[in-house]
Amino acid sequence: MTNNTFFALGLTSVRLKIIKKLNYTVPTQVQAEAIPSILQGKDIMAAAPTGSGKTAAYALPLADLLSKKDTARALIIAPTRELAQQIQTVIKEAIQDTFMQTALIVGGKNMQGQLRKLKQKPQFVIATPGRLNDHIKRKTFGIEDFGFVVWDEMDKMLELGFREQIEDIFNRLPIKKQSMMFSATYPKRVLKLAEKYLNNPVKIFAEEVNKPNQNITQKIIKIEGNEKLKKLTELLQEQSKTGKQILVFVKTQRAANEISIYLKRKGFSVITMHGGLQQKIRDKNLLDFRQGLTQIMIATDLAARGLDIPAIYCVINYELPQNPEEYVHRIGRSGRYKNKGVSYTLIARSDRADWKKIKEFLNN
Repeated sequence: MTNNTFFALGLTSVRLKIIKKLNYTVPTQVQAEAIPSILQGKDIMAAAPTGSGKTAAYALPLADLLSKKDTARALIIAPTRELAQQIQTVIKEAIQDTFMQTALIVGGKNMQGQLRKLKQKPQFVIATPGRLNDHIKRKTFGIEDFGFVVWDEMDKMLELGFREQIEDIFNRLPIKKQSMMFSATYPKRVLKLAEKYLNNPVKIFAEEVNKPNQNITQKIIKIEGNEKLKKLTELLQEQSKTGKQILVFVKTQRAANEISIYLKRKGFSVITMHGGLQQKIRDKNLLDFRQGLTQIMIATDLAARGLDIPAIYCVINYELPQNPEEYVHRIGRSGRYKNKGVSYTLIARSDRADWKKIKEFLNN
């Protein structure tokens, strides 16, 4: 698509004012192709590199469409609480100066507070599959009147074991609806769901889908297994001098906790992010990291998606992900919004088989 400004995509003057207010400039490929198709009422199956503006690609046109219909509602489903929260932030930006409201339906939050929000019939409901199904089964919330539905990061939802909940949600939605599926990767299991539930979708596949953002410089460091912690310390000493945020990925909650304790003893400013933490602690840690109160975050793949912090410059893969697709998402936490970023991947002898799988995935 050759249009190089948001003004050519068919959005209303109100939405264009919001875009200007948010300092959005030239639309990304997925935005330039998705926005007109969504405004035309077409189903969408879109893939684009992480950090390429997928959320705005559906938030802006949906805000336009819903502002014109008093009873129209959109359901947006995401795999994790962190991604759902980030989506809500973008939606709120897109509906500035309108009558529209949002509701966030995720686990770890007060159910009664969510019920009060839902009773207000918000135009946008952003939910995780587990908590959404909880409400449906308790008959505290129905989804039969949602004319728009967005599936964000479907591959991650399947990886987390939400297949049964996803099928149940699909079957409860109205037959007449507009569906959108967005993801950075499209493995076969996701393609099958798209074929089953989307109606002749417009397919948008950016040239670099399944590839790391080109703004990210990738560096591979081969080491002996017992040198990893020493090398991590050296990298953090070097990168912390930049004053920018650093994200370190590990496989397990235990590793995150142990490495965090070790680094704190070395004098580093460190927090952790993993599923074993209480939601209020995760929220506080994320806020501290986002505001720059803490420079280094040690995280599991919980932080590989939905963590939209432009200040993150360096990502370190202390341990490789179990799923090759997660490598793209991990390093995609840096280099966002055309910023430069760098990633370091530490590879010991025991990591070679997993690294080979990642390279094969990237070269497909």
